[in-house]
Amino acid sequence: MTKFMVVGDTHGNTNFAYSMCHKAKNNGIDTIYQVGDFGLWDHAPDGVKYLDNLNRESEKCGVTWYWVPGNHENYDSLAAHRATNGLDERGFVKIRDRILSTDKALVWTHDGIVFGAVGGAVSIDRAYRIEGKSWWPQENTTMDDVTLFRSQVKSVFNSVDVLLTHDSPTTLPEWPGFVKDDVLSQRNREAMDMVYESANAVVAFHGHYHKHLAYKFRDTAVIGLSCDDDGAGHWGGDLRSYAIVEVATRIDAGIVIGGEYNITVFDRSNVHGTKEYLV
Repeated sequence: MTKFMVVGDTHGNTNFAYSMCHKAKNNGIDTIYQVGDFGLWDHAPDGVKYLDNLNRESEKCGVTWYWVPGNHENYDSLAAHRATNGLDERGFVKIRDRILSTDKALVWTHDGIVFGAVGGAVSIDRAYRIEGKSWWPQENTTMDDVTLFRSQVKSVFNSVDVLLTHDSPTTLPEWPGFVKDDVLSQRNREAMDMVYESANAVVAFHGHYHKHLAYKFRDTAVIGLSCDDDGAGHWGGDLRSYAIVEVATRIDAGIVIGGEYNITVFDRSNVHGTKEYLV
């Protein structure tokens, strides 16, 4: 039995990240996958403190974080970590002993389960940010990212079981107050369509929208996770910001979504008839 967590946007929120460490520990989980806007801002003292403290807490809890870059990351710093530390045997960039990044595109295996990840999205508030301090132009998902991901999928696995992205595909359902409908955001989602198509995953998780969502991209069950919350609902107040995934085999898994505990069961052998049980 393989068990792991998937966590939504953490935004450098130490208390929230700590709570996810302990949630994982209490559920017998040692691996946390995080879907972007993790909070790599180590050009600032608070950003270094966040990484150092989270690394120590993760060590105490016996968990390791693997995160996909979002649009609110210091991409210059990520490149520097890659240049200094290189890539590990599975292709991750080491940020701390217990904190690693997928970089913008990566395919790997975990206990025989095939994972894929593609990062990036568009900051709709970029006009109010400062390049190199609070915004980085490398944030969007490029065709180079898509091509790299496609080549990894086709040359090694042909498809993936679990896809992790920061942004969503274009089948994202809209809702009252939806604000990411600008041209650049739409183009990024169109790039994600190519990612989702080539992945042909059983299930995909993404963040970015600070809202729990459940929908489909063709035969892929897509779950949008909410984000860190301070208890006052300033980020939206939706507690469904993490998923606990149990996999008995590659063709049978159960997913528990934090908060209201929506359970989705998916079956790799029958993706055209993916079963979804919501309780």
